Amino acid sequence: MEMKNIKVSVILTSYNHSPFLKKSIDSVLSQSFQDYELIIIDDCSSDNSCDIIESYHDERIQFIKHEYNRGGGIKEGVENYAKGEYIAILHSDDFWKDEDKLAKQVTYLDKHQECAAVFTWVQVVNDDGSPYDKKESFYYNIFEQSNRSRFEWLRFFFFNGNCLCHPSILVRKNIYEENGAMEFVYPYRQIPDLIRWIRLCLRHDIYIIPEKLTCFRVHENEAINTSGFSIENAQRNCVELFCYNRHFLEIEDEEAFIKVFPEWSEYSVKGYFNIKYALSRMCLLSTTVMYTKLFGLALLNELLVDIRVRDDLQKYYGFSRYDYHQLAGKYDIFNKFSSGIKQFSTLYYSESNEFTLKNGIREEYKLLDSYAFSYHYSVMLDNISSNMLYFRFDPSEEVLVKCSINEFKVNGKELLFRPIECIESFEGMDIFGTTDPMYIAEMSVNTENATNEYDIVLSGEVKALTNEEIASLLLNYQSNKFEYFKLTGKYDKKDRLPVNLMQFCSLFYSTTKEFASEKSIRKEYMLLETHSFCYEYSIIFNGVNCKKIYLRFDPCEGIFVKCKIKEFKVNGEEVIYKPLESIKTVDGIDIFKTIDPIYIVEIPIKKKILQLKLDIIISGSIQLLSHEEIASCICGNKKSFRI
Repeated sequence: MEMKNIKVSVILTSYNHSPFLKKSIDSVLSQSFQDYELIIIDDCSSDNSCDIIESYHDERIQFIKHEYNRGGGIKEGVENYAKGEYIAILHSDDFWKDEDKLAKQVTYLDKHQECAAVFTWVQVVNDDGSPYDKKESFYYNIFEQSNRSRFEWLRFFFFNGNCLCHPSILVRKNIYEENGAMEFVYPYRQIPDLIRWIRLCLRHDIYIIPEKLTCFRVHENEAINTSGFSIENAQRNCVELFCYNRHFLEIEDEEAFIKVFPEWSEYSVKGYFNIKYALSRMCLLSTTVMYTKLFGLALLNELLVDIRVRDDLQKYYGFSRYDYHQLAGKYDIFNKFSSGIKQFSTLYYSESNEFTLKNGIREEYKLLDSYAFSYHYSVMLDNISSNMLYFRFDPSEEVLVKCSINEFKVNGKELLFRPIECIESFEGMDIFGTTDPMYIAEMSVNTENATNEYDIVLSGEVKALTNEEIASLLLNYQSNKFEYFKLTGKYDKKDRLPVNLMQFCSLFYSTTKEFASEKSIRKEYMLLETHSFCYEYSIIFNGVNCKKIYLRFDPCEGIFVKCKIKEFKVNGEEVIYKPLESIKTVDGIDIFKTIDPIYIVEIPIKKKILQLKLDIIISGSIQLLSHEEIASCICGNKKSFRI
């Protein structure tokens, strides 16, 4: 086929989306607008994606197959293969909903030469293609936006981030290349689309067709989406959002800047206007997030290094290095003093073992890595009728700590504080296996000569457990008897699991979402560091009158693991299995955030069946998490970790 004067180049990026790929390709080939080429770039998929692509024999398709996984594909497609005047983008798990999608977009761009790109509204869908109905989700209606001028779009991107769907775009190729939309996105993984749209709107207008012509797929395990939630994605997102602010410095002049941020027209003083200073003050607004504030402070730092600029800042804005010092000390940029580490210690006193805040003294403090305390109280107790006084000291709340009591005296008498639910004492510190640490002490009282005034001295130190200490506790004490997320402290310290862990996997089956042990098959195995498995089951259901059969596979019990399912077949067909409370990694391994890992399978039943037999094959591997993996994937930041 002669490929000259092609109107549209469609670039479809593919990677391990074989269940969705055919739908994606067919949505392009079924377009009513036919003057296009389809460039499919596969990034070395490990599934049968390439077989699916090669099954098409359409002369409009150009297939590029990477020999190794290198990411991306759009830049390569635009620069090396695309011959069209316009560029359309599609990903292998998304698809175009309307056969007139390209026709409507081409018509608009042909008629509006001032417009660089045209987008569409989007139907968000689930894995099975049904409409996404989670109204509380970020994705639910984020792509249903009104049209704005390019200045309004820049303002929106600054305060809100991205809301445009890449697979819905049709863009002029020459503008896509010349505005840095290709080169500037290279370092980014989480927000490359946002960078592209900022680069476009710095010089050009865009338009959104208010019709749902595109479908964007959100997977059940949201971490599969590049923008889905995971610890790694969230942390990388913060870094990238810090960096993206610099693109706003390329707003061409004072007039354009004030159109984007009209509230800062006050920084145009006697003909002087400094865009970098104005942007820094935008970044420091009370509504911006901390990484944006950090960028604003960094800009001010750059400005003050230049002698001529800092003189101008003082002259026109009354801004000096002392103002900068105040701003730099105003914000808790790195979360060193966040509310997450605001802590309370409480001393209770009572004539019985019942403690309430009515007879308690609560102190607020900030727990960084450690906190040394020294308290001196005078307590009045009238009409004491008991011959015992009880004291309880809670050094912290809802955080894992280790603590030492250096001194506890009542009326000059040294009392012994006993730690409760203490796993062990090491180097003078009591390591608590609970987020509710406490000490108990008792004092005998002569009721005939009892005083009603008690002088109490209490001192010591409390330290937040490090990620490594938390990981060590989890690994050393994980067992069915010791549910770490509901720690009781009632265990035999000698009852540690051996290196060779005796384990059990279970397959539950049910006609409802409720599972019971009497309808399960349990297998025993020995888990060393890793264990490969291949299980075969045959299950018979009698008198099936339901819409779904539910399967639940528990690969182990009571320990932190990562698991990879290589095969999950029911009656010879692969089924979709859903890991619960896991972080899906790029190589298909599920890292579970719980000591009770679970996979769920739903099998649709179309009609009433007298007897249903399920032949099930499950194969894969399971591996204990290391200290580092528990610390980074499960514990997260030690100062905000909660059990």
